[in-house]
Amino acid sequence: METDSLNKQKGKLENQIRDAYGKLTYTETTHYKAYDRFNRYDAWAKWGQIILSGMSVTGAVAALVSDETCVKTITVVISVILFVLNAFLKNFRPLEIAGKHKKSADQLWSLREKYVSLLTDIPMMDIVGIVKKRDELQNATAAVYADSLGTDSADYSKAQKALKEGEEQFFSDMELDKMLPRHLRKSDEVDGYSNHRKSIK
Repeated sequence: METDSLNKQKGKLENQIRDAYGKLTYTETTHYKAYDRFNRYDAWAKWGQIILSGMSVTGAVAALVSDETCVKTITVVISVILFVLNAFLKNFRPLEIAGKHKKSADQLWSLREKYVSLLTDIPMMDIVGIVKKRDELQNATAAVYADSLGTDSADYSKAQKALKEGEEQFFSDMELDKMLPRHLRKSDEVDGYSNHRKSIK
């Protein structure tokens, strides 16, 4: 009876750790999506500066050799837009923000691998050891979250799509199995490769 009780407790701990792994995986992926988004913003801003600068110079040259009022007006408008864009980018630094999201994602990736290692080692560990390691990982994860930038719903939606999930912060065994390495999966139903291998043996 005592052994059964310990096994049940170990099973509950494993499920809690699996759930934490799933949430962490979502957050990690969301930060990677935010990193991609702000990198795109930086690229668009740089191209905008290049194009507007070129148009401004071309317009200035054209204004010197032409008396057309419309040319001068367009050149002034383009110069104003370029000025506004440059002023905006002094405070909004998309590349810097992207770097912070990348840092958080990389730190979470490292923690995710530690969760995988813990899930792999659980059968060989006692309850005390599992709880201690779980608490260490929870504290380390909380520290990363506290130092991370926020993400938005668009980033999360992209993370959901990337992970092929549909419900926020809810993970069935099959959903978690889709994110876990094959050797840690509880169900063979999501492992089409394994089923295929079994069928041809």
